[in-house]
Amino acid sequence: MKDINLESVKDIKIISLLLIVLSHCMFFFDDNPYFVYKSDIMSPSVSFSVGLLDAALVAAYVFCAGFLFARSQERHDRSIPTVIKGRAKRLLGPYYIYGALWLVPLYTFFDISAFGRPDHAGYLEGYKTMLLGQFSDHLWFLWMLFDISVIYALLRKLINQNRLVILGIITLAIALVVSLFLQDFPYFKVSQIAPYLICYYTGVVFYKNNEKIAKLSATTCLIIAVILLVPVCMYVYFKPEHWGFVYVLKPVAAMFEFFLFRSFLASDGWDRFRQTGFYKYVSLVQMDFYLLHVPAPLLIFGILDPYIGRYPWPCVFVNFALTMFVTAIIVQLKRKLVEYLSIGWKKIFPAKG
Repeated sequence: MKDINLESVKDIKIISLLLIVLSHCMFFFDDNPYFVYKSDIMSPSVSFSVGLLDAALVAAYVFCAGFLFARSQERHDRSIPTVIKGRAKRLLGPYYIYGALWLVPLYTFFDISAFGRPDHAGYLEGYKTMLLGQFSDHLWFLWMLFDISVIYALLRKLINQNRLVILGIITLAIALVVSLFLQDFPYFKVSQIAPYLICYYTGVVFYKNNEKIAKLSATTCLIIAVILLVPVCMYVYFKPEHWGFVYVLKPVAAMFEFFLFRSFLASDGWDRFRQTGFYKYVSLVQMDFYLLHVPAPLLIFGILDPYIGRYPWPCVFVNFALTMFVTAIIVQLKRKLVEYLSIGWKKIFPAKG
């Protein structure tokens, strides 16, 4: 019998990454101060939609990571060094490979302003800030998720022993320390982990109650999602500034996305969609797609803005379609290059035995 929550979590990770690409095509019409490049026209509807996506998507992805970590620990109970080594390979490996070969060269060549990148930085300064986790742009969540993984690797015994209350208290304490004392720490995204620690913990709790949650009907999940959507919408609309609100918002938004998708991901229609070539392709290249899609939204927006920039939603969707198309080509070229280099490497250094 398949684990309906596990299937949903895997799907949510894929959907979240693709929707983050969409959100990156919407930022130009939002008044978010962290995004440098703006359209002359701000759209309240686009801005509100970006707020919802920004609240839910990364939070849901981290929630899923916590769910899968708890499952992995229950099945394998890996040691602390093994867990950290595995997470470094899966998270920091892509961060530094894509940062060195894609992010820094392109942002330097086009002189793209980004958080953590000094104005008009050259290649040397770009690599320095990237290595220290200051300039990371869309790769930021890899360091954030690695930081959280290290913390939870150290706390794994509490997960294995099902001591969730103590784990929750320690998680909240670490989050408070980060918020109160490390908000200005500029390296390796440590300052960003606080609300996502709680999302990760929430994912762990959901896994520990997996059987109970799996018994919920699709209708019940949809009702729960609608209820959770209300405080998320209130937060996005009123935009309270205190970081304490984010502590509540992020896990609530993550649970909203989980229950929303859980309500229809178990349907026969979605099961059939999972069997399509498109879904299988997207699930195979999801991370490559995310890591390689930037800076396409910005460059494409620069082309579209003079023509359809006055129409925010059409501009967003055209940008998204073109970004998906261009990124799909880049991903295929990357895969062919890796395949070619792998074959060449094996010819130079053939396996023995």
